[in-house]
Amino acid sequence: MRRLIGILLFSFMVAVNAANPIIIIVPANQKQFSINLNSNPTTGYQWKLIKFDKTFLKLTASRYISAKSKLMGVEGQMQFDFKLSKGKTYPAMTTMIFKYQRPWEPQEGTLQTVNINFK
Repeated sequence: MRRLIGILLFSFMVAVNAANPIIIIVPANQKQFSINLNSNPTTGYQWKLIKFDKTFLKLTASRYISAKSKLMGVEGQMQFDFKLSKGKTYPAMTTMIFKYQRPWEPQEGTLQTVNINFK
């Protein structure tokens, strides 16, 4: 019962979080940056990068970073690393879309928009 309540609360938190876009500011002279999203793979859910502008960015890595706590079921973060493509410059802004879903339920899931401002 406790586990079910925990999963429901986590799902609600993700749904509420997805309604609000995340805004990240990256210095224009920085050639690489990371985006971290809260994640709990023990529920079967994982983040998938749905959309980003490949004309000037390259996804170089994605990995799960577990929580420092040793408690079971504690969420960690999914980290996506991006690098500016050689010979390109950043625009003023770009948008990425991520989806938090279970691999066996591709039609379900929660979308998260991330707006990146380069200053």
